[in-house]
Amino acid sequence: MKRTLTTMVAALVLGLAGSAGAHEGHDHGAPIPPPSATTEERTAEAASRDLELLVRWPATEAGQAVPMRLFVADWATNRPIAGLDLDLSFAGPGSVEAHAEATGAAGIYEASVAFPTPGRYALTVTAVGGGQAEVLAVPGVEVGPSAAVATGHDDHDQDHDHGDHAHGWLNVWTASGALALLLLLWVAYVAGRRAVKIAALAGAVVAPVLAMGGWRAMAHGGDDHAHEAPVVSAPLARSGGGSGQVVRKETQFLLEVETALAAPAALVERLEVTGEVVTPPDRKAGVLAPQGGQLRTAGEGGRLPTVGERVERGQVLGVVEAVLGATERASFASERGRAAAEAQAASARAAAAKKQLERLRGLEGIVARRDVEAAEAELAGAQAEVKAARAAGAAFSEAGATARLEVRAPIAGVVTAVGASAGEVVEPGQALWTVVDPSVVWARARVFEADVGRALASEAAQVTVQAWPGERFAGRRVAVGEAVDPATRTLEVLFEVREGAERLKAGMFAGVALTAGAPRETLAVPEAAVLEVEGRRLVFVHTAPERFEAREVALGRRDGGRVEVTGGLAPGERVTVRGLGAVRHAPRAGR
Repeated sequence: MKRTLTTMVAALVLGLAGSAGAHEGHDHGAPIPPPSATTEERTAEAASRDLELLVRWPATEAGQAVPMRLFVADWATNRPIAGLDLDLSFAGPGSVEAHAEATGAAGIYEASVAFPTPGRYALTVTAVGGGQAEVLAVPGVEVGPSAAVATGHDDHDQDHDHGDHAHGWLNVWTASGALALLLLLWVAYVAGRRAVKIAALAGAVVAPVLAMGGWRAMAHGGDDHAHEAPVVSAPLARSGGGSGQVVRKETQFLLEVETALAAPAALVERLEVTGEVVTPPDRKAGVLAPQGGQLRTAGEGGRLPTVGERVERGQVLGVVEAVLGATERASFASERGRAAAEAQAASARAAAAKKQLERLRGLEGIVARRDVEAAEAELAGAQAEVKAARAAGAAFSEAGATARLEVRAPIAGVVTAVGASAGEVVEPGQALWTVVDPSVVWARARVFEADVGRALASEAAQVTVQAWPGERFAGRRVAVGEAVDPATRTLEVLFEVREGAERLKAGMFAGVALTAGAPRETLAVPEAAVLEVEGRRLVFVHTAPERFEAREVALGRRDGGRVEVTGGLAPGERVTVRGLGAVRHAPRAGR
């Protein structure tokens, strides 16, 4: 019996001690100071018909000037807008006016704003520039520490008051239970051994409850309230909700990330075939050596044309000089002597004819008129013989022993090949230069047999080459082959390209798109906006100033650098057309 009583008394003492210690062990000293203001950035956004605005600022202590950075871009293209005059007007706990100054980077402006009172402000931005003005309303500009920081201390004090109240009730409950248990023990002792057993059973139930209550109170009293401390969370960016890739506005401007609108467009169905850029036969000429000899420049200090140099029709490109040997020189001397003798004889006949004419003219009226006319004709013939003889003598002069023949350009164009250099000995008929007129080229398309009917229904085509991605050159059909290639089962169709032809070089691989249907209005985006990723066709939609969402789309016909979107996009949505690599590999929200 004594042992049972001892056990119950010990439990009672433990419960009382725990209960008392729970309240008395709690430290009610100085309150926990609130955490410092968060240094996370805050953002807000606004948009007008033409502009997109993003405002970024840090959470600062009350009374400090707030540095604000404003990013202004064209809404449709995301190109930064420079040269604006930005006036800022804040309305809220107080009224503040400020002016944002342009920075060294296009589209980025900065302002330092002193707010009289922290809180939530509504911002109105007036943007003036380029002959127009835009007003953008930016709601919810939160200034000062976050709400959790501002109210954290009061919440902590309320938790203390609530805990103290709970401790008081717990202590009253514990003391009352202890008195009832002592009374029960005294009655059992007086009543005898059987009652003691009943009391012991009751004590075994009540004592642990008292002890647990004491320990719970002690645990609560010793708790550091870490789980109840105010949690300082970063303010949510107003433009950053949702999922997708996050690209800061500075990065977008630096990497020239641009967008375009998904909009209705009249597209035609086109038949796309492969081809090659070739030079028309009448736009190409080979310049050959007229004789064997040494190739020289046309004049002193001159030079021979090189590849890429433009020449005019009839321009002297060079001279082929052939020096005669001893036999040829002897023949030249003999011919030169004969020519000199003929010239001398012709001169004598001319002199005699002249005298005869002068004599007859002196006898005019006595001699017949026909005799005078015959003398005049004879003099003219003799003078012609003199001229011819002198020319022949000049051809066989000492200078003529070295034959110099000029080489001229047969057409105007650009030199595309050079076959010999200055001073080199060339053979008759050797190719010296190739001249091409680049103002016109042909796109030689290969159309499959099954598509010939559709191809011949079109007189026009659009030509593309890998050297100029995204560009299309207009072509006009000029010829159609008469036989299908038995190996490839294709028919040759030639299209002439004039506008921009100088940028197309012979031998380039070309894509040829032939019109195969009437125009049809449909939703379209630039082809540059579409990415092929693991068999899926994706576009990145610009959903917010710093947010891009990958969207799978279904595509249809292609025409003029645009592609039909049959699913996955709505009209007016902005898709990324430049800087796709930066957007695709940007971090996703929430990571």
